[in-house]
Amino acid sequence: MKSFTQPSRLAAAVCAALALTACGGDNDGDLFLAGDIDGLTKPGLVLENKGNGDTLEVPSGSVRFVFDKRLSNDESFNVQVKTQPTGAVCSTHFNSGRTGAFSIDSVQVRCITNSYKLGGTITGLTGSGLVIINGADKLTVPAGATSFVMPAKVADGASYGLIIFNQPEGQQCTMTGASTARMGSADTLDAVQIAC
Repeated sequence: MKSFTQPSRLAAAVCAALALTACGGDNDGDLFLAGDIDGLTKPGLVLENKGNGDTLEVPSGSVRFVFDKRLSNDESFNVQVKTQPTGAVCSTHFNSGRTGAFSIDSVQVRCITNSYKLGGTITGLTGSGLVIINGADKLTVPAGATSFVMPAKVADGASYGLIIFNQPEGQQCTMTGASTARMGSADTLDAVQIAC
């Protein structure tokens, strides 16, 4: 009986060890560091875990991230923005602490795309009632104005389309210039020229 019992116990122990390995549980050195991303529409974001120096390039449009290097139990982590994306600003939240027995999946990265002023120049406007629109954004321009700036800023890289929605009293105005284009990375105050 002993000759059969010993190998059976050994085989059972090996099987149990293999089963635990196959589970891939959160053991020391096997904890991942991850989180959610909101509002990332621009390229160039690089995150860094200052706890172990691991860096991660995050593609535009990403909503999740996971660092490559795994963490051990009771290891410190501190996720920071190493490089801001082009034309946007990102910040981290719930981003530092120490690991416990489980992986960290609660880090938040929130990004806001930079926005800029949009406007143009006006010549010959003597009447009142000129209305310019850009999508849902609407501006009534007073008589005598020589320039205009739309009330709402336009996000970096977003498209815009300026049109004359209403003509001033007793006048006909025309618009020339880049009335339809994409916003650059700075205020655009001479996008169009309006002559009345």
